[in-house]
Amino acid sequence: MISAAAMLWFRWRKRTPWWCAGDTLVWHNQVPSWVTSGNYTSPQLSTILQDHITTVMGHYAGKVYAWDAVNEAFNDDGTMRDTIWYDQPGIGFAGMGTQYIEQALNWARAADPNTQLFYNDYNAEPTNAKSDAIYAMAQDFKNRGAPLDGVGFQLHIDLSFDNPTTLTSFTSNLQRFAALGLDLYITELDIRLSDSTAASFNAQARLYGEIATICVQQPACKLVQTWGFSDKHSWIPGAFPGWGWALLWDANYQKKPAYSSVLNPLQ
Repeated sequence: MISAAAMLWFRWRKRTPWWCAGDTLVWHNQVPSWVTSGNYTSPQLSTILQDHITTVMGHYAGKVYAWDAVNEAFNDDGTMRDTIWYDQPGIGFAGMGTQYIEQALNWARAADPNTQLFYNDYNAEPTNAKSDAIYAMAQDFKNRGAPLDGVGFQLHIDLSFDNPTTLTSFTSNLQRFAALGLDLYITELDIRLSDSTAASFNAQARLYGEIATICVQQPACKLVQTWGFSDKHSWIPGAFPGWGWALLWDANYQKKPAYSSVLNPLQ
């Protein structure tokens, strides 16, 4: 599906027409009930998923620059997430690691050879068990010619991310993925706060600027994208009770200090 979330995209290396990205083809969440309750066999699920990928990508062929082809397939400890597509009952590759992801990428490449295909996940920004597992998959795919063009790092974070150890780890993590020849996108950036004080807004602005600068300084990092643009329509309060104020515009559509902190390094 094309995500219904409002997104803000900054591209700074060359002038290009406005384009859109698709989010997401394969995900464990928001799977329709007729699929989850259908008691399908693995071959039947495989046919359903292939048809979904082919139909959606065919409909948007030539209109979508890049697809979040597979989303959030790993647990935080680096193991594969138990999902209807992987092992409940899966599409035929349970116990075979990332092969179901590779199969989805192959179907996606066949459906639209001219779009970029990304793997996308959260909590994988610094070097950790999850990012290690994603890196191992990406390295394997690149070595064997599987159609993976890039990796998306969601970056749903809070101010605890703003420390030298984490920022250095994030920078190093981007570099190792870049060394594989992959494009890197910051796909869903928001920085949630526990209050709306001026001090919190200034700290948020500093962290937004640091992340944008890290991306600008990494040649493989091609895009900074926020997950929404106004605090009026953010997913954060619903997902993190007591938290909010995560975006570049406030609930009255006024620019916050973070706006300029992102814009300056991109200029």
